[in-house]
Amino acid sequence: MTEAESGFRPSLCVDRGGCAAMRLPPDETIAHAARTGTGETLEGFGGLSADTIDSATLMVSELATNALRHGVPRSPDGTPSPARPVELWIYARHGAHGGHDRDRSELVVKVFDGSPEWHGAAAAGPDAPAQAAPAPDSPASAVPAQADPAHTAPAPDGDDVAGLSGELAEHGRGLLIVDALSQGRWGHHLTRSRLVDPAVPGKATWFGLPIPALCPPVHTGAARAAEDLHALLVQRGIRRLIRRNERGLSVLSVERDLTVWCEGGSFHWRVPGGGFARVPRSDLTEACEQIVQLYEILSRERAGSLDRTG
Repeated sequence: MTEAESGFRPSLCVDRGGCAAMRLPPDETIAHAARTGTGETLEGFGGLSADTIDSATLMVSELATNALRHGVPRSPDGTPSPARPVELWIYARHGAHGGHDRDRSELVVKVFDGSPEWHGAAAAGPDAPAQAAPAPDSPASAVPAQADPAHTAPAPDGDDVAGLSGELAEHGRGLLIVDALSQGRWGHHLTRSRLVDPAVPGKATWFGLPIPALCPPVHTGAARAAEDLHALLVQRGIRRLIRRNERGLSVLSVERDLTVWCEGGSFHWRVPGGGFARVPRSDLTEACEQIVQLYEILSRERAGSLDRTG
């Protein structure tokens, strides 16, 4: 997806997968920067109402503020450290390609921070290893049949917020705002940064905005699609990749437990617990996001196993 096709304004860097991204300042100006970047980007994307854009800028302000509060380490005097990046990502995905969601498309807005831990008041979030298979922001077609395709990180209820104190209570209220304005289309997951080298592991908190159905771009061949995915994964710091092409099929070995096939207009890979994920080639950024998430989940599981065995 090119910059013109995605509708993104040039104020954000747009990668070859169609994701617009910008680095956010790790200080008190972060909310303003996130609102400005989101507003400029969404104004350049046709078909969104002023109310939708206003809601999106309010939600991203809450996510950016929470990322600063919980994802950026501070010096002894309380000054935020730039050692862990905070980034704003925006991209479009075509949604499910089947069932009642056939015509669903949405814009996805994410705020990344360099802390993999979830500090919200919500229940255990979908970035836990047990939630690896659903991939919390996956289109329904990319989720095994036994999983709930609408699973998101639930916001705390009123009693939870009332029982919190100080900073965490404020965080909970911010999540309630996001939950209400996004109508439950939000969540969080493990991932890696986009704009620093080497890439930094962390998490992204996201919300989705429904948009009119997009016309998927013309499919490239399997070899070109796998090449594009390979390039995006390398950009995210996943470099020990092996790619091979056969007639009508390309295979990308990410690591021992994660192999991606590009065939029949879609990317496919096996998910923990059985079954396969499927994401259309046209949703290149979405495929990359889900694969990076799974890579991080598997990496944490391996690290935990090594710690237990010594």
